[in-house]
Amino acid sequence: MLGIDTGRYPLYEVHPEVSFQAMAGKALPHPKHTWAGGSLRRRLLADAGIDLPGDLGDAGRGQALAIRY
Repeated sequence: MLGIDTGRYPLYEVHPEVSFQAMAGKALPHPKHTWAGGSLRRRLLADAGIDLPGDLGDAGRGQALAIRY
């Protein structure tokens, strides 16, 4: 984790997959681009109080197309 002094508030950059592993307490068994991997990551976020909408709009459709082709 890299801490950056922005003057007023600290700013930390973290990699999302590292965050998911920390929430799960272990390495995740499924890649993020699989249904099982996406479902697990959504559940981890929900358990942390972050609920995503069922439809992620253009971002979700773009990811689905990237995986398909």
